[in-house]
Amino acid sequence: MIQWVRRTCSSLICRYGSTFLCIGALALSSSVTIAQEQDTLTIYLFRHAEKEAIGQDPDLTPAGVERAQTLQKVISEPEVTRLFSTNTRRTTQTIQPFSDEYEKEIEFYDPRDLEAFADTLRSLRGVIIVVGHSNTTPRLVSLITGQEIPDLDETEYDQLFIIQRFGGHIAMTRLRIPPFTP
Repeated sequence: MIQWVRRTCSSLICRYGSTFLCIGALALSSSVTIAQEQDTLTIYLFRHAEKEAIGQDPDLTPAGVERAQTLQKVISEPEVTRLFSTNTRRTTQTIQPFSDEYEKEIEFYDPRDLEAFADTLRSLRGVIIVVGHSNTTPRLVSLITGQEIPDLDETEYDQLFIIQRFGGHIAMTRLRIPPFTP
Protein backbone atom coordinates (compact mmCIF):
# COMPACT_ATOMS: atom_id res chain seq x y z
CA MET A 1 0.00 0.00 0.00
CA ILE A 2 2.74 2.46 0.99
CA GLN A 3 4.71 1.71 -2.20
CA TRP A 4 1.57 2.32 -4.27
CA VAL A 5 1.08 5.68 -2.53
CA ARG A 6 4.69 6.69 -3.18
CA ARG A 7 4.43 5.78 -6.88
CA THR A 8 1.13 7.61 -7.16
CA CYS A 9 2.52 10.68 -5.38
CA SER A 10 5.55 10.78 -7.68
CA SER A 11 3.25 10.55 -10.67
CA LEU A 12 0.94 13.30 -9.36
CA ILE A 13 3.84 15.62 -8.52
CA CYS A 14 5.23 15.16 -12.03
CA ARG A 15 1.79 15.85 -13.57
CA TYR A 16 0.49 18.63 -11.36
CA GLY A 17 3.52 19.87 -9.42
CA SER A 18 1.57 19.65 -6.17
CA THR A 19 2.04 17.68 -3.02
CA PHE A 20 -1.48 18.39 -1.73
CA LEU A 21 -2.93 15.21 -3.21
CA CYS A 22 -0.01 13.18 -1.91
CA ILE A 23 -0.59 14.33 1.66
CA GLY A 24 -4.19 13.15 1.38
CA ALA A 25 -3.11 9.83 -0.10
CA LEU A 26 -0.52 9.31 2.63
CA ALA A 27 -3.10 10.11 5.32
CA LEU A 28 -5.49 7.60 3.75
CA SER A 29 -2.81 4.88 3.62
CA SER A 30 -1.89 5.58 7.25
CA SER A 31 -5.53 5.26 8.28
CA VAL A 32 -5.81 1.91 6.51
CA THR A 33 -2.62 0.67 8.17
CA ILE A 34 -3.76 1.83 11.62
CA ALA A 35 -7.19 0.21 11.16
CA GLN A 36 -5.53 -3.08 10.25
CA GLU A 37 -3.17 -2.90 13.24
CA GLN A 38 -6.01 -2.08 15.62
CA ASP A 39 -7.70 -5.39 14.83
CA THR A 40 -4.66 -7.56 15.54
CA LEU A 41 -4.24 -9.72 18.58
CA THR A 42 -1.47 -12.07 19.63
CA ILE A 43 -1.95 -14.19 22.73
CA TYR A 44 0.87 -16.29 24.18
CA LEU A 45 -0.53 -18.97 26.48
CA PHE A 46 1.51 -21.42 28.52
CA ARG A 47 1.36 -23.46 31.67
CA HIS A 48 3.33 -22.37 34.72
CA ALA A 49 6.91 -23.60 34.88
CA GLU A 50 8.15 -26.56 36.93
CA LYS A 51 6.82 -26.48 40.50
CA GLU A 52 7.89 -27.95 43.80
CA ALA A 53 6.17 -31.26 44.58
CA ILE A 54 4.98 -30.23 48.02
CA GLY A 55 2.29 -27.94 49.36
CA GLN A 56 -1.09 -26.66 48.24
CA ASP A 57 0.38 -23.55 46.54
CA PRO A 58 3.98 -24.49 45.70
CA ASP A 59 6.77 -22.24 44.45
CA LEU A 60 8.73 -22.87 41.27
CA THR A 61 11.74 -25.16 41.38
CA PRO A 62 15.13 -23.74 40.30
CA ALA A 63 14.47 -25.33 36.87
CA GLY A 64 11.07 -23.60 36.84
CA VAL A 65 12.67 -20.22 37.57
CA GLU A 66 15.09 -20.82 34.67
CA ARG A 67 12.20 -21.80 32.37
CA ALA A 68 10.27 -18.64 33.29
CA GLN A 69 13.31 -16.51 32.44
CA THR A 70 13.86 -18.46 29.21
CA LEU A 71 10.23 -17.97 28.16
CA GLN A 72 10.59 -14.23 28.68
CA LYS A 73 13.60 -14.24 26.36
CA VAL A 74 11.94 -16.50 23.77
CA ILE A 75 8.80 -14.35 23.63
CA SER A 76 10.65 -11.25 22.56
CA GLU A 77 8.01 -8.65 21.73
CA PRO A 78 8.71 -4.91 21.49
CA GLU A 79 5.60 -4.23 23.54
CA VAL A 80 3.21 -6.32 25.61
CA THR A 81 -0.26 -4.96 26.24
CA ARG A 82 -1.47 -7.06 29.19
CA LEU A 83 -0.32 -9.89 31.47
CA PHE A 84 -2.77 -12.41 32.93
CA SER A 85 -2.26 -15.17 35.49
CA THR A 86 -4.22 -17.22 37.95
CA ASN A 87 -3.61 -16.18 41.53
CA THR A 88 -1.15 -18.89 42.57
CA ARG A 89 2.56 -18.68 43.41
CA ARG A 90 3.67 -20.91 40.54
CA THR A 91 1.80 -18.93 37.87
CA THR A 92 2.72 -15.49 39.20
CA GLN A 93 6.37 -16.54 39.55
CA THR A 94 6.26 -17.76 35.92
CA ILE A 95 4.89 -14.48 34.58
CA GLN A 96 6.98 -12.23 36.86
CA PRO A 97 9.93 -11.90 34.41
CA PHE A 98 7.46 -10.43 31.87
CA SER A 99 6.10 -8.01 34.46
CA ASP A 100 9.64 -6.90 35.27
CA GLU A 101 10.67 -6.56 31.61
CA TYR A 102 7.58 -4.71 30.37
CA GLU A 103 6.77 -2.87 33.61
CA LYS A 104 3.19 -4.16 33.53
CA GLU A 105 1.00 -5.23 36.41
CA ILE A 106 -0.15 -8.85 36.51
CA GLU A 107 -3.92 -9.16 36.21
CA PHE A 108 -5.56 -12.19 37.78
CA TYR A 109 -8.30 -14.22 36.10
CA ASP A 110 -10.66 -16.78 37.57
CA PRO A 111 -9.82 -20.27 36.27
CA ARG A 112 -13.34 -21.40 37.23
CA ASP A 113 -14.88 -19.05 34.63
CA LEU A 114 -12.79 -19.64 31.51
CA GLU A 115 -15.68 -18.88 29.12
CA ALA A 116 -15.94 -15.30 30.40
CA PHE A 117 -12.16 -14.91 30.36
CA ALA A 118 -11.99 -16.22 26.78
CA ASP A 119 -14.60 -13.60 25.80
CA THR A 120 -12.46 -10.92 27.45
CA LEU A 121 -9.34 -12.10 25.61
CA ARG A 122 -11.17 -12.14 22.26
CA SER A 123 -12.21 -8.51 22.79
CA LEU A 124 -8.64 -7.26 23.32
CA ARG A 125 -6.03 -5.93 20.90
CA GLY A 126 -2.26 -6.05 21.06
CA VAL A 127 0.05 -8.64 22.61
CA ILE A 128 -1.25 -10.57 25.61
CA ILE A 129 0.52 -13.13 27.80
CA VAL A 130 -1.52 -15.66 29.78
CA VAL A 131 -0.13 -18.16 32.29
CA GLY A 132 -2.34 -20.99 33.49
CA HIS A 133 -2.34 -24.66 34.39
CA SER A 134 -2.26 -28.07 32.69
CA ASN A 135 -6.05 -28.01 32.29
CA THR A 136 -6.87 -24.29 31.98
CA THR A 137 -4.36 -23.37 29.27
CA PRO A 138 -5.54 -25.96 26.69
CA ARG A 139 -9.17 -25.17 27.57
CA LEU A 140 -8.61 -21.45 26.92
CA VAL A 141 -6.95 -22.23 23.59
CA SER A 142 -9.95 -24.39 22.66
CA LEU A 143 -12.46 -21.71 23.68
CA ILE A 144 -10.70 -19.01 21.67
CA THR A 145 -9.85 -20.99 18.53
CA GLY A 146 -12.59 -23.61 18.39
CA GLN A 147 -9.92 -26.34 18.08
CA GLU A 148 -10.11 -29.11 20.64
CA ILE A 149 -6.88 -29.24 22.66
CA PRO A 150 -6.51 -32.02 25.28
CA ASP A 151 -5.27 -31.25 28.79
CA LEU A 152 -1.52 -31.30 29.29
CA ASP A 153 0.08 -34.10 31.25
CA GLU A 154 1.12 -33.14 34.78
CA THR A 155 4.77 -33.48 33.73
CA GLU A 156 4.45 -31.26 30.62
CA TYR A 157 5.83 -27.77 31.08
CA ASP A 158 7.15 -27.21 27.56
CA GLN A 159 4.05 -26.25 25.54
CA LEU A 160 3.64 -22.71 24.21
CA PHE A 161 0.43 -21.80 22.36
CA ILE A 162 0.37 -18.71 20.17
CA ILE A 163 -2.99 -17.44 18.95
CA GLN A 164 -2.96 -14.69 16.34
CA ARG A 165 -5.91 -12.77 14.99
CA PHE A 166 -5.61 -10.58 11.92
CA GLY A 167 -8.95 -9.09 11.02
CA GLY A 168 -11.42 -11.93 11.32
CA HIS A 169 -8.87 -14.71 10.80
CA ILE A 170 -7.52 -16.75 13.72
CA ALA A 171 -4.41 -18.93 13.59
CA MET A 172 -2.94 -21.08 16.35
CA THR A 173 0.64 -22.28 16.60
CA ARG A 174 1.86 -24.79 19.16
CA LEU A 175 5.55 -24.85 20.05
CA ARG A 176 7.63 -26.96 22.36
CA ILE A 177 10.13 -25.07 24.52
CA PRO A 178 12.62 -27.68 25.82
CA PRO A 179 13.89 -27.46 29.39
CA PHE A 180 16.70 -25.06 30.05
CA THR A 181 19.91 -26.76 31.12
CA PRO A 182 22.73 -24.51 32.35
